[in-house]
Amino acid sequence: MDRINDMTDGLLKRVAGSVLACVCLAGPLQAQQFDEGMTRAVEALDDSNWNVAIERLQEIGKSQPEQTVYQKGAISYHHGYALMKRGLQSVESGRVKEGEQDLQAAYAMLDACARLKGEGEDLNVYRKRALLYQGAISQALEKYDEALAFYDRFLLERDQLRDTYERGVMLVNLAICYSLKAEPDLEQASGAFQDAVTNRERWKVDDVQLVRSLGSTMEAYLEKGKEKEYVALVEACRESLTDVARSGESVRRQVLRVAIRAAEMEAYDASNMVLSCLPYQMAPWNKGANDLNLLGEEGVKGGDAEVLTRALELAAYNAEKLGKVDEAVSLCHEMLKGLEPSPELDRCVLQLVRLAHLEKKDEEVVKLADAYLARIQEEEIARELRAYLADSLLQLGSYDQVQELYRGQGHLVADEAFLLIRAAYLGAKYAQVLELMEQYQADISDKLRREEVSYYKLASLVRMQLWPEAEEFLAEHYQDRGAADSEFYRLAHLEKAQVEFARLDLDAAQESLASLLDDPDKTLAATALNLLGNIQQSLRERKEARESYEKALKLGQELGEDELIQESLFYLVALLGQEQVNGAKNKNLKEALPYFDAFMEKYADSEYAAQVLVAGMAAMREADRSGEYLTLFHKVISQMSARDRTPGLELAMDTYLWLLQEEGKTFSEVYQELSRWHPPVRLSAVYRDAFARAYDGFENKAEGKKDASRALLNDARRRILMKDLIADYPPEALAPYIMLNVASYLVEETDTPERALLYYEEVIKRGTIREHIEAQLGMAKLLNKRDEDGDKERAELLLLDVIARSAGDEMGDEALLVLVESYAARGRWPEVTQWAKRYLEQKGHDAKRAKVSYMLAKSYDERGMFEDAIVSYGQIYASYLNSLEISAPAVERLARITWERNKPGNSPADADRQIAYQLAHRYLGLTKEVYEDQEDLLSEGAKKSWKAIEALVDQWEKSGEIKTVEQLLEDRRKGKKSF
Repeated sequence: MDRINDMTDGLLKRVAGSVLACVCLAGPLQAQQFDEGMTRAVEALDDSNWNVAIERLQEIGKSQPEQTVYQKGAISYHHGYALMKRGLQSVESGRVKEGEQDLQAAYAMLDACARLKGEGEDLNVYRKRALLYQGAISQALEKYDEALAFYDRFLLERDQLRDTYERGVMLVNLAICYSLKAEPDLEQASGAFQDAVTNRERWKVDDVQLVRSLGSTMEAYLEKGKEKEYVALVEACRESLTDVARSGESVRRQVLRVAIRAAEMEAYDASNMVLSCLPYQMAPWNKGANDLNLLGEEGVKGGDAEVLTRALELAAYNAEKLGKVDEAVSLCHEMLKGLEPSPELDRCVLQLVRLAHLEKKDEEVVKLADAYLARIQEEEIARELRAYLADSLLQLGSYDQVQELYRGQGHLVADEAFLLIRAAYLGAKYAQVLELMEQYQADISDKLRREEVSYYKLASLVRMQLWPEAEEFLAEHYQDRGAADSEFYRLAHLEKAQVEFARLDLDAAQESLASLLDDPDKTLAATALNLLGNIQQSLRERKEARESYEKALKLGQELGEDELIQESLFYLVALLGQEQVNGAKNKNLKEALPYFDAFMEKYADSEYAAQVLVAGMAAMREADRSGEYLTLFHKVISQMSARDRTPGLELAMDTYLWLLQEEGKTFSEVYQELSRWHPPVRLSAVYRDAFARAYDGFENKAEGKKDASRALLNDARRRILMKDLIADYPPEALAPYIMLNVASYLVEETDTPERALLYYEEVIKRGTIREHIEAQLGMAKLLNKRDEDGDKERAELLLLDVIARSAGDEMGDEALLVLVESYAARGRWPEVTQWAKRYLEQKGHDAKRAKVSYMLAKSYDERGMFEDAIVSYGQIYASYLNSLEISAPAVERLARITWERNKPGNSPADADRQIAYQLAHRYLGLTKEVYEDQEDLLSEGAKKSWKAIEALVDQWEKSGEIKTVEQLLEDRRKGKKSF
C-alpha cells in the first residue's frame, strides 16, 4: 500500500485549489457558504489534517442539503481524497484493518463522484479525476488489474486541458501495476519503467518510488523465469538508475533491498546487476578504484558504510552461489579494508569463515578465527563463527582445541554442546562425554544429532568398560530398534556386541553381529568381522576366526582404509603366530609370515607395529629370520619412541632385550653397544627405562637366590638409570609409559614425591586411556596428602573419575580405597559409608578388606548408627581377629557400645553388659600371644586399644554389674546355674 502514498500529492492539491475558481449555479448566499466551507476544508487538506478536513466536508453536506451536481462532485471528491490519505497513513503505522476500512470508504466516495456527470454550467469537473484516485486506491489494495482499468479510463476520457496529471508518477504506477497484475505484462511494465527512468528529471519522478518500481518489475520478470531479460532491462537503464541512487542514502538502501530480494529468489545475476546501480567506486562493478568513495569527493560515512558493506557482502554471497568462490573471498577481503570493529566487520569475517569452511579450507578457517574472533562484537555472530571453527578443528583432529574454545562460555546452546560432545568422543575423553551428555542431552532436539550423541555415550561406556551402565543404556535406548534403523543405530549394535563379548555372552554377541556382517557400510561390516573373529578365537574356533579376519582384510583393502587393514593384519599375525595351540607347539607358524611381512612392508611406522612385532616373534624365529627381526625391532622402536602415543612399546622393548639375551649378549654389552649409536633423545630414554626395569627383574631374582651382592649391584644400576632419566629428559621428551615409571620411582623411592606431579600432568595430556587413568590415580594420591582443602577436593574429583572409568579393575579398586581413606581423614562419614560399602560389595577377599571394613564400621559409629556399628564391628571381630591393627580398635568400640547400650536381654546371660564383658575377655585371651609376639611392630593406636580392652575388662569385673569369667567357671565346677 505504501507504493502510492505521496505520489499524487501535487495533483490533488492543484485540483483542490481549483474549487474556488469554479462558477457555482447555486444562489449567492448558498454559494458563499459553500465557498467558505470548502476553503476551510482545503486548508485542512493542505495541512495534512485529514480528520479535520473530513469533519468540515461533512459539515458542508449537513448545512446544504440541497446541492448542485458540481457541489456534490466537489464534496465527494475531496472527502474521498481525505479518507484515502488517512487510510494510507493508518496502514503505514500498522493499523491495517482501520486503514483498509478508510480506503474502502474513499473508494465508495470517489465512485459516487465518478458517477455524477452534470452538464453545462453544472458540470462535475471532478468525475474523470476520481477515476485516477480509484486507480490509486485499487493499487494500494493490491488490485492491480482493477487499478490499470481505472488508469486506462482516466487517460482515455480525461479533459486534456483540465484533467492534468503528473506523468512521471503515472509511469511508475503503470510499471508497478503491469508487473504485479494477475498476468504480468512485461512489455508494458518495462516500457513504463524505462520511460520513467529516462525522463526522471523532466517529469520529477520520485526516486524512492522509482526504485520500488524497479523491485516490482523484477519480481514479475523472475516469476516468469525471465532473469536474462530483466538483467538486460536494468543494464539499459543502469546509468540513469545510478544517478537515482546518488540522490540519498535512503534511496541506496532501497536499491540494496531490491538486490537482496533478487538473491532471495535465487536470481544471483539479477541481484548483481541491481547492485551495479549503486554508485560506490570500490565495488565489483567499479574494480578500478582504490578507495571507499562515492562518485565525487565525499567519502563513505555513517549509514553508507553499512550499505556498502552489506552490498559487498551480498555480492560475495551471489558469487559463491554462482560457483565463483574465489571472487566471493576476494570481495570479503575488500570488506575488511578500513573497517573498524563493528557489526559490518563481524558479518564480513563470518562470511569469509563460512566460505573457507564451504571450501573445506580448515586451516584458513582457523587462521581467520584466530585473527578476528576476539574482536567480534555481536555474540550471535561470535557463536556462529565458533561453530565453524569448532567443526574445522574437528576435521583437523584438534579435539582439545575445541574443548578449549568453549571453555568459560557458560551454558552452551544445542549446536555448541553437540560439537563439544563430538570433540570429547573423538579425542577419547570418554568420561567427559558422559558428563556432557548428563548436562546437555535434553537440549539436543534434532533427531539425527540425538542419535549421534547417544551413540557417543554408549561407545564411551564401552570404552571405559562400564559394562553394567552400558547394558542399562542399551536396554533403555536400543531394546526395540533394529540394526538397520540408521547409521548410529547400526554402530550401536556393534557396541552391543562388544558388551556381550565382555560379559562372555558369546552367543548373544554373535547374534548382534549377524546383521552387520553384510552391512552396506563396508567399513562397519569389516569392523564387525574383526570383532566376530575375536569372539571365534576366544571359542578356539581358529579356522572360523581366520576366515573372519581375512574377510575383514579384503574389505579393508577394497576400501583402501589403512586402519582396517592394519587391524586385520595384526589379528591374523596374533592368531597364526601363537607359539602354542591347545597346549601343543604350533606347527603352522609360517602361515603368519605373509601377513607379518605385508604389515611391515607398508605399516612399519604405524601404532600397531610394536604389537605386531611381538605377535610375530615365534614365526620369525621359527623361520630363522632372527637377524632381520632384530633389525625390524630397532627400526620400529626408534620410530615409535618419537611419538606421543606408544601402544605396545613397553612390551616390545622388553621383548627386544630378551631376544638380545637369547642371542648370547649380556646386558652390559647391549647397553654399551646402544650407547655408541647416539640415538635420538626419546630412543635413548626408551632404552634406559627398559634397562632399569630389566635390572629390577634381575634384582628380584638375585634376592630370590639370596645373592645379596648381585642384588645390590643391580639395584645400584637401576637407580643410576632412573636418576639419569630424570636429569637428562624433561617429561615432554618421554613416552607416557616411561613417565609413569619415573613417577612411581619418585613417589616410592625418593624424598621428593611431589616432582611426580609434572610427569602425571604430561601423561594426562597425551597418554592412552589406561595411562591417563593411572596418572590420574597417582596425582590424586599425592594431592590427597596435602593439607589444603582445594587440593583434597581436586584429588576427590580425580578419584571419582578413575572409579567411573575403571570400575571393577585394580586401579578402580585402589581409587575406591584412597577415596574412602580421604573421606575418613576429613570426617565425611556419610561418604565413607557409601564408598566403603561399594568397595566391599565389588571386591573379594584381599589385604585391604579389613581396613575398609573397619572404616565402614567407624562411619556408622560416628554417625550415631550404633546398631549398624555393632554388626560391622562384630564382623571384624569374627573375620580379622589376629589383625590387631584392625581388630583391637574395632573390639574396643564394640565392647564400649554394647556396654553403653545396656539392653537387659531375655536373661542375665543375654544382657548387653554381660555380653560386652565376655567378648572383651575372650578377645584378650585369643590375641594375647599374638599381641606379645607383635608388640614391637604394632602402631601406638593398636597397642592403646588392646590395653584399653584390658582395662575395660578389669573395670567391669570390679563393678559388680556382671558375672566374671572366674565366677562362671566356679558355678560350672559346682554344677550350679550361673543365671
